[in-house]
Amino acid sequence: GGEDEGVCLQSWVPEYPPPEDVRFAKDLTIEKTCIDDGSVGVAGVERLFPMPDGYLRMGNCKEALAQGVHELPLMGHWKLAFSVGVPKYKRHAKAMPAGMPVENQGEVMEETMEVTINGETRTYHSKDAAAAGGMIKVLFDFPFTKEIAFRFAMKGASAVDHTHMVVANGQANFFGDDELDASESLHALLPGEGHLYGKVLNAVDGRYVGPGRSMNDGYGGRSRLPMLEADFSLFLGSAEYRHVEVSNAKYTEVVRSGPYACAAVYPGFYSFYNPDCGVREGSNRRLDVVLSPYMNPGDARAVLQWGKAPKDLSLWWRMPDGGDWGGLYEEIYGGDGDKCEMSWRWKECHAEDGSLVGALDYDVNQGYGPESMTLFGLRKGSYVLRVENYQGRLAYTFDKENNMDIELKNSGARISLYQDDLLTHYSIGSYGYQEGEFWNVFSLDGDTGTVTECTPELCPPKKLGDGTYALV
Repeated sequence: GGEDEGVCLQSWVPEYPPPEDVRFAKDLTIEKTCIDDGSVGVAGVERLFPMPDGYLRMGNCKEALAQGVHELPLMGHWKLAFSVGVPKYKRHAKAMPAGMPVENQGEVMEETMEVTINGETRTYHSKDAAAAGGMIKVLFDFPFTKEIAFRFAMKGASAVDHTHMVVANGQANFFGDDELDASESLHALLPGEGHLYGKVLNAVDGRYVGPGRSMNDGYGGRSRLPMLEADFSLFLGSAEYRHVEVSNAKYTEVVRSGPYACAAVYPGFYSFYNPDCGVREGSNRRLDVVLSPYMNPGDARAVLQWGKAPKDLSLWWRMPDGGDWGGLYEEIYGGDGDKCEMSWRWKECHAEDGSLVGALDYDVNQGYGPESMTLFGLRKGSYVLRVENYQGRLAYTFDKENNMDIELKNSGARISLYQDDLLTHYSIGSYGYQEGEFWNVFSLDGDTGTVTECTPELCPPKKLGDGTYALV
């Protein structure tokens, strides 16, 4: 960029910045006093109930301070979302994997957390978080910034460890730059026009997200949505190209051909982001805005979307072996309770104590999706995610010579993975590998939350035996 009367003008950037993962514990660049940041923790105190990587809470004291700065990749309009809350006391709770919300150290006493982000201060109380089910979603909107300067000041009536308020990881989403000269971005447009249309849907039940509609929160609860439509925009790189009008949870738009990205927000849901909303000349493309309801910290959700064909793609998510996390599954999936894998045929996995480990939220067999699965607290070990074309081997498009389902290959299948407020995307053909009617996508490490691309060595392909699929 250049300078005009002392003001730095930012140049247009051809790539729209993806959602920014904000892990406050990793950005404590200024000050940290009596803070448990998810590491080994306070000397002499055993972390029976550890937190996910990047979380913050007060240690075994009555006052604590955490302060730092997270640098953003671009100057512009950013919206920040994260959660603050309290653990839930359960007298007989067992030591948990990294994740909220239980502990057995004592009842949570009256506590306050003063949150300051970029100079704006708000105060949250433990009793309010408890009344809200344990967590409060915090939203900040910054029309023009390139950093997130944060300060968390915590005060409580008790010094008992594990019982204090928590700050979960956050996500910052880019919504353009009002100060940007966007004329350069128009060079990315192509000749001709195309049609883009779609629905605004809830990832966990496929229902419309719009004014006054009923919302499934993914945990068995329902509430009434506000009288609002989704706020949806198309972007050319870092410039907002067009704000799209949504009516009755649907939209239709004729636009110049071009390589768009798109983003949307709606209260109670994580921000929607898709880097591939491009339109070709003469095309008639359906692209649904699929929104995931907020999850409890420490949970994870995979959402599958694809095109019109094939009709029925299915998620498969293999849980870590029981021996990896020191337990057994209630269902005898692997013959000894050591294994469980969710799919259209095995919709839930439970630990032997009856607690829900994971579940298929919504199954679709008419094309497009969304289909989703949720993990309830990550356990130690590897979670392997796959996508199957249900009728792949029966289809006339199956290439037996190369053991390749052509319909799956051309499906446009795409996974959106939510971990706390972090959103990442994985597309068939550019991530993982395909074998037969399965796309082997990634392995998720339950300890660290790290995602690793599937290879035949890391995620061995499934084999066909006696008409059913079995783990290799």
